[in-house]
Amino acid sequence: KTDSNTRAEKQVLKWKLDKDNPELNDFAGIEYIKQVDDLTGIEFIQWNGKPKTYKSLPTYWARLPDIVVPVPKYYWIPPQYTTVIERLTIHGVQFERMKEPVTLDGTGLEVTSFKLSDAPFEGHQLPTALFEEQKKTVTLPVGTIRVATDQPLGKLAVALLDPRGPDSFFAWGFFNQVFQRTEYIEDYALIPLIHQMVKYNPTLKDQYIEKKNQDKTFANDVKAQLRWFYQRSAFYDSEYLEYPVLLTF
Repeated sequence: KTDSNTRAEKQVLKWKLDKDNPELNDFAGIEYIKQVDDLTGIEFIQWNGKPKTYKSLPTYWARLPDIVVPVPKYYWIPPQYTTVIERLTIHGVQFERMKEPVTLDGTGLEVTSFKLSDAPFEGHQLPTALFEEQKKTVTLPVGTIRVATDQPLGKLAVALLDPRGPDSFFAWGFFNQVFQRTEYIEDYALIPLIHQMVKYNPTLKDQYIEKKNQDKTFANDVKAQLRWFYQRSAFYDSEYLEYPVLLTF
């Protein structure tokens, strides 16, 4: 049975503690005393094995929505992400493989800021990131994977493929290559390019001036201004900070 009759337009990917409304319950536990170690001077807990009921022990439930996302009709995964596709198969998530190229109007997710974990966890370098939704038109190649959310494991598909969720493939480091820029340009080459760009696209100059007038931080950041032009050039690495999975609604 599919999720079609119960699947909401939105899904909670993360819950947070309801700290203001604890449930008070008696808890059957074990008695303990606090001791101070003679050698180190460190205080520690010593259980004496005697049963004890702890009265009105507060329990805090994670029942408040923290991260809520809209549920798309489909996720579109580029065919080169074989490890992700293999994991979907292992989980039992259904998908289709496109037999010809397809052009789509969809929603992309661009990383606006990120941080990688200081050390690996279970063999993965874990990222945390913020995203911005952007409408885009893309042509996807043969072999692209289409994952429908209207299926028995539709909610699992959303949890795995929406990068904003803590249990997603993105959060487990399966898309860390988006943090690696593979194309660069030096200032000495970029300045002449900027003049060529505004020559053939005068509206670009107007947009640049408007942004400088409205954004004082941008106006005082030379590197940000150069990066602004570079991102609008034909030489910009279009995969940098772009979550490669497309969403269509």
